[in-house]
Amino acid sequence: MRTDVGLTGATVSGPSRSRRGLVRFFVVTWLLLSVAMASWSLATPLFASPDESAQVVKAVAVARGELTGRTIETPGGYFQLITGVDVPAYYGQAQPNPDCFIYDLNEPPDCAPPFVADGAGDGEVRTWIGRYPPLYYAVVGLPSLLADGEAAVLSMRVASAVLCAAFYAVGLTALRASRHAPAMVAAGWLAITPTALFFGGMVNSSALEIAAGFATWCLLVPLVRDPGGHDVRRRLAAGTVTAVVLLNTRPGSGLLALLIALCLVLIATREFWRVALSDRRWLPATCIAALGAVVAGTWLLVVEPTESLGGVPDPRLSSARLAVEGALDMTGRYVREQLAVFGWLNVIPPPVVLWSLGLTVAAVVVAGLAFGRGRLRWGVAALLVLSFALPIVSQVPSAAELGLIWQGRYGLPLSIGLPVVAMAAICSRESAAPAAGRARWLLIPFVAAVHVASFGWSLWRYTYGLDIRPFDASAEWAPPGGWLSPLAFVAASGCLTVFLLAQLHGVARAQHRDDGVRSGEPADPLPGEPVGEVR
Repeated sequence: MRTDVGLTGATVSGPSRSRRGLVRFFVVTWLLLSVAMASWSLATPLFASPDESAQVVKAVAVARGELTGRTIETPGGYFQLITGVDVPAYYGQAQPNPDCFIYDLNEPPDCAPPFVADGAGDGEVRTWIGRYPPLYYAVVGLPSLLADGEAAVLSMRVASAVLCAAFYAVGLTALRASRHAPAMVAAGWLAITPTALFFGGMVNSSALEIAAGFATWCLLVPLVRDPGGHDVRRRLAAGTVTAVVLLNTRPGSGLLALLIALCLVLIATREFWRVALSDRRWLPATCIAALGAVVAGTWLLVVEPTESLGGVPDPRLSSARLAVEGALDMTGRYVREQLAVFGWLNVIPPPVVLWSLGLTVAAVVVAGLAFGRGRLRWGVAALLVLSFALPIVSQVPSAAELGLIWQGRYGLPLSIGLPVVAMAAICSRESAAPAAGRARWLLIPFVAAVHVASFGWSLWRYTYGLDIRPFDASAEWAPPGGWLSPLAFVAASGCLTVFLLAQLHGVARAQHRDDGVRSGEPADPLPGEPVGEVR
């Protein structure tokens, strides 16, 4: 039996940490999450998510090599600056396409005209996010080179789902390879809210921003707390890569990456700094970070993507006090949007779904504050404060010119780390770690049930309307493939639940057996496990 020595003693690294086992865990998790998010892609009508029409035009343009387009001034409009790009002209119909149903929760989407290619050739189509960084769109826009009309948009959605699922799978795999894996993976699964899965299946750069933020937290939190249990050079480089992706996704991503870095510095142990700075282990990560920061900074300074932000001026908000009060009043909405809000941010699940999910996250955070020790307790507190303060601090300077335009998903790359950091704080107290690990038996199925309920509620809204009683319903709309997407979502959620529980049960058994060996108690090897030397 091989063991790796970390800060607090030996930790198991046999089958539970084998490279082959982790690769298998990543592949299965990636596949199941891809299916789940692709199901959202099919079960949501075209352009029925925030800004998707503009996001699609941007992706189509970037895929054709047009990174910024031409700036068009629109004085007095919601957007003072928009961008004109040369793409197939029919994409100009994307924006008005869902207008007949997105604001009426009882209107089925079949009122929208078919979105088809008209063969009219290329023309100037306008988008209000033409200045955004091109990284996300360069990948997601590729299917538009092979497909047209509805098939092109659905293919771009699926491409987004597969891309984002890879980052979520990287994060869960990183937690799977860490100490206290049963508790940490359960916390990671809790952090991937229904909102995160929903946006992953849409064409929206926030999807990659959230996924990259999650992967960064999951890679680096275990590392800065337990460097002896990991390959510091590789994990630090991997975490820096995901952070660079985050940094180059949206105009405000740099601030989020900075806040994540500050929280990681706060919770990092002295041992981490000693190990990371020795033998130039910091060099690859530093080079990656420097290159990514230069690219992001150059785009921000030269292209000025923040100039294209839109809003309605409100002179009353020139008063900092009124702006702060207004943002505070909207805090509940921001939290709700981070948990489970779909459609045009107006498809809201029943209170029991939102409250049960919110209270579960809050319970983990409160437990982290109660059981955390030293830096970890301060780290949870700091991240909690930053998550609530970010919408206020970000909006006040421009509130008079733009109004209060914040949406919950903007801060999700930061707050998605709360359950992960809080669970690390709980497990820092050895007396609480076993109970946290056993909580996975309730936490993982609960989160899956919340996802299924949220998906079903959103699908019901579009299929029947929210005011229609179940037994009086007649389907007015069906997603492409009929019932394929809901069945695929339920199957993926169920398989992922079983897979995670089975994997974590094996980890827990191996760790328990290894603890018995270290304490002098007899322990039988797991079936099929070779017994080798102790390192």
